[in-house]
Amino acid sequence: MLMIMSLLATVARKLSSHWSCHISSQIVRTTDVLDHPAVIGMVNTSRNPERMKKLQAGTDKAVVTCFSAEYVGTGLDSDPCKAWERAKPKIRTLRIHPFKGGVYDLTRQPDGETPLAQALAMARSSFDTPWWAVLQAFGGDTPGADYNNPTPAQIRAQTHLALAYGAKGILYYSFQRDAGGQGMVDHVSLKPLDEKLKTVSELAALIASHADLIKSLKGGGLDVRCPSPFVEAVGQRGKDDKRYVYVVNKDTKNPVTTKLLLWADRWEWTSARDVFNGKGLEVKQRDKEGCLSVSLTLAPGEGQLLATDVTDRSR
Repeated sequence: MLMIMSLLATVARKLSSHWSCHISSQIVRTTDVLDHPAVIGMVNTSRNPERMKKLQAGTDKAVVTCFSAEYVGTGLDSDPCKAWERAKPKIRTLRIHPFKGGVYDLTRQPDGETPLAQALAMARSSFDTPWWAVLQAFGGDTPGADYNNPTPAQIRAQTHLALAYGAKGILYYSFQRDAGGQGMVDHVSLKPLDEKLKTVSELAALIASHADLIKSLKGGGLDVRCPSPFVEAVGQRGKDDKRYVYVVNKDTKNPVTTKLLLWADRWEWTSARDVFNGKGLEVKQRDKEGCLSVSLTLAPGEGQLLATDVTDRSR
């Protein structure tokens, strides 16, 4: 496994689009302790709490679980919340592979699966320990493939969505592939197979530039609404009680123009700025529905982290 970026790591690495740097730190999937200098963590998929506790007791390195996000909150034996409650891992990891079957993505999941945004919200709020996201970077290019090879917009969208819901680490498999599909790099030459590695590199650089802020954010603190079903708007609270909104366009094929809304009788809001691109956004005062609003346009899969001067009138 290749760890692309971890907000818990002491050093953030920027990967070039041509694989020009060497990655020495790895998180590996194992059921035993691997005491090797290159191994900084171990992924354990066992739901046996005793095995998990034994592995944690045998090392001072990170030991993380890795379960499927689509089963969070279902109450089934496959529900990660059940395993987390029993094993009490110090770091929780969710495997998020939403692009499959030619029809499923961030806006549509198969029947019986927990909607992804809802699953991530539960992962953030149900436990105090940090959680990491293992995101999809593999798949086939035919519509009927079990997993579809994600586009650059899909890579961006799933990364921003995980960060919006508090992920403190973002991981991608470099070699993983399903039958007939492909991963990020060639197994022999280590050369990129398509644009996925370049996209992940750009995201790594963006996150590294704002890592301290992203690490500091906590969910809640802002009752923000968005009328678009394709845009996820997640209120955040930063240091000194500053308020932020992380917005993500889950439509990875089309741009979306929409607005954010706050109830004017409770909130006061005069300015907003996208942390990632530095651009300011106009805040419109009370409309006929009694809301403050900010209009915004998001490219396919784009994420914006909006810094605001919002204050709560009710305090």
